[in-house]
Formats: sequence, C-alpha cells, structure tokens
Amino acid sequence: AEKPAESVLDGVPRSIPALVEALKISKKAAGAGFEWPDIGGVLDKLQEESRELAEARQTQDQASIEYEVGDLLFTLTNLARFLRVDPEQALRKTNARFRGRFRHIEQSIAASGHTVQETPLERLEELWQEAKRGAATAPATENGHG
Repeated sequence: AEKPAESVLDGVPRSIPALVEALKISKKAAGAGFEWPDIGGVLDKLQEESRELAEARQTQDQASIEYEVGDLLFTLTNLARFLRVDPEQALRKTNARFRGRFRHIEQSIAASGHTVQETPLERLEELWQEAKRGAATAPATENGHG
C-alpha cells in the first residue's frame, strides 16, 4: 500500500482547542501560498459563508446548519489572522465584556425586585446599552477588559 503524501497541515495537532487548531491550519495554508491577496477576499468569503448559513437555516437540516456555522467560524478565524488579531484573546475579552454587561443587567433588575426571566426584552436591551455606554467610559483594566 502506498503511503499518502505528507501535507503541510500534518503538523497541526487535532487535540488542541478548535479555535487554536483553525488558526494554526490557516497560518500553515497561507504560508504554503493558499492566501487571499487582500482583506477584501476575506470579507467576501465571510459574506458568502453568512449567506450559506442563511440557506441552511431555511432547510432546517441541523447537520447543514452545523457545517455552515463551522465554515463561518473558520472564516472568522482567518479574518482575525489576516488582521493580526489573536482570535482566542479577542474571544476571551469579548466573553469578559459580556459577563460584565450581563452582570450589570442582573444587578439592575435585582435592585428593582425582579428577575431577568420576567423582564421584557426591550428593558433588557436598554440595560445592555447602558452597560455598554458605561464600559466605553470606564478605564481598561490591566488585563485589557473595560
């Protein structure tokens, strides 16, 4: 039996977190010449993948939806790489901002004697925007979260 040819991607372990794996795969592929000439191509691909996800949602086929969400995540990872942004750190910082904003919502609602579940979505959105405005004026902490 013939041994399959080696790939530049063979060195990327499959045991690492998927976001890190996607970044390493895209770096290797780009290093081998499989790269967009400019960011416009990446943004076009992002729109294409978004359209394909919308189409998959219309079919209500969960396997197709999962496939397209994966493609969208991979393309976003490529976009981050292209912009020299570490997608893992970007997502961690977004998670921290979301936690802080959601905590603001919970505390605001608790102060009025209610719960998030019984609060109208419009009010939750108002509190979310309030938290965003507060974060915009708050100094960043040493870990980069505002």
